[in-house]
Amino acid sequence: MRPRLLCLHGLNSPGPWDLLTAIEPIADLVVVVSGTDETASSAREIFESLDVAVYDDPDAAQAAEVTVDGVITYSEPQIPVAAELAHRWGLPGFSPNTARVLRSKLAQRRRLAESRCDDVAHLSARTADDVRRAAFLLGLPVVLKPDRGWGSREVRSIHTPAAVEEAARGVDPAEAGGYLVERLLQGRNEPSFGDYVSVEVV
Repeated sequence: MRPRLLCLHGLNSPGPWDLLTAIEPIADLVVVVSGTDETASSAREIFESLDVAVYDDPDAAQAAEVTVDGVITYSEPQIPVAAELAHRWGLPGFSPNTARVLRSKLAQRRRLAESRCDDVAHLSARTADDVRRAAFLLGLPVVLKPDRGWGSREVRSIHTPAAVEEAARGVDPAEAGGYLVERLLQGRNEPSFGDYVSVEVV
């Protein structure tokens, strides 16, 4: 029997064809596509044209498919949902707490500091005044980013007092999780290449 994987398809996921091509050699694929926007509707149609079962709800998918052997996602906002499902269904995966840490830049910074792995100076912020205060206390340059952002969404490198004001005015008090302000890590000037590696998904 081939294993059956339930994939939570969402924002920034690979396209249906790429996903099916990667998974098909090792497992059968069942997909949950949430949302009613044009992108979700298009993904749903493409999956169905490829003979992949598509559902609007994970519990409905599990009930219809009888057996689900694993829950996967390639959409960062869906990581906590996948972890909760795996935990609830007794399947391997991240613990819900690990998933929450993976989605929070502030929680990641705290864990790295607690384990003495890394200790970049940082402060949390929710309001424009919080951003101004953090920039003053940390010293410029700093980086401002949403705590639960993805794909470099609204990440700002701030080098001057004028840039602090501009960034502070752009803060959204309704941003889930608020913001992280951290000291900018200065790299070397490496023409054509960055002197850094970003590893965010395992």
